[in-house]
Amino acid sequence: MRKLNYSTLSILTFILASCTSSVDLKSIDYSGLLDDGNSKVWIISEEEVAGTVISDPSLYRKKMIVFHNSGVVNMIPVNALGDREPERGYFFVNSDKKILNLEFKKELWVLEMVHLTEDSIVCKALSESDLQVNFKLIPFPEL
Repeated sequence: MRKLNYSTLSILTFILASCTSSVDLKSIDYSGLLDDGNSKVWIISEEEVAGTVISDPSLYRKKMIVFHNSGVVNMIPVNALGDREPERGYFFVNSDKKILNLEFKKELWVLEMVHLTEDSIVCKALSESDLQVNFKLIPFPEL
């Protein structure tokens, strides 16, 4: 009976070791979430500073952000569409660390993407960021 228990234990150990020893896990690329392989329009639905929400609930007063697959990002308040050019910058996503960098002129926003779904991205400003505002992005809604 001892041989059977030992051999069963040996087989189980072999099976478990072979299942976990050489499995390579692929990292997730989050950059496609922002631009859908082309360009995607987002709204900054909520802005928060030091735990206080500072954004207006009206869509007309929110900021619109467009991420292009070229790495270009455009930002403009919705109420300024057609009146002026959007602010142009560049973005980079570090998928391994879930970090989003937005660079506008000489300002660098370093944001941790703390909650990601296809319907929203919650970004928290890191200490090295020039902008210390946390915000939530949502896809531009149907009107």
